[in-house]
Amino acid sequence: MKHLTRTLVTASLAALIATGCASAPKDYFYSLGSSTLVEAPAISGSASVPIAISAVTIPEAVDRPQLVVQQNGELRIVEQRRWIQPLRGDLAAALAEQLARQLGAPVATPSQVAGSEATFRLAVDIQRFDSILGGSATIDALWRVTDVSGKVIKNGRFSASEAAKDASYDALVAAHGRLVSKLSQQIAAELKPLLASSPK
Repeated sequence: MKHLTRTLVTASLAALIATGCASAPKDYFYSLGSSTLVEAPAISGSASVPIAISAVTIPEAVDRPQLVVQQNGELRIVEQRRWIQPLRGDLAAALAEQLARQLGAPVATPSQVAGSEATFRLAVDIQRFDSILGGSATIDALWRVTDVSGKVIKNGRFSASEAAKDASYDALVAAHGRLVSKLSQQIAAELKPLLASSPK
């Protein structure tokens, strides 16, 4: 009888564990870049890099691993939907990726030592990063380009919204990705004359 009871208890525990595993929520990871994991181009410490992103700042409310969305007028932190790396790092990597493509020149991120030797440094202050599930993405940003001495050469403001194509999280992140592309286009338009006139 004891053996039967022990067998039934063991079987019940196994069933509970299996049920728990089956019902465990799945985690999803997102990036603003074009690939699943955005990595900046490999740049050695001795490489000549014309542009470096020196800093990207973001609002405290969204500075967390999880996606923060607005739904039915409420702000929600979505535990199972996360950025694949810290959001400010992901933004910097996505901007570097876009700028490098548009300018045809390597762009260092804040994590790359090569950026300390850059001719121009770009700082981006994201003042608004809104995500309305089933609605739109909005980015407001101030950006500034300085030379090696720290003198401000160019600065600008970006403010735009992009409608998500459907009510999914994927579509919302994709809308933010399109905004990052538009932001980089604005900055690239100002950087191109600077690169053309700078010593080779």
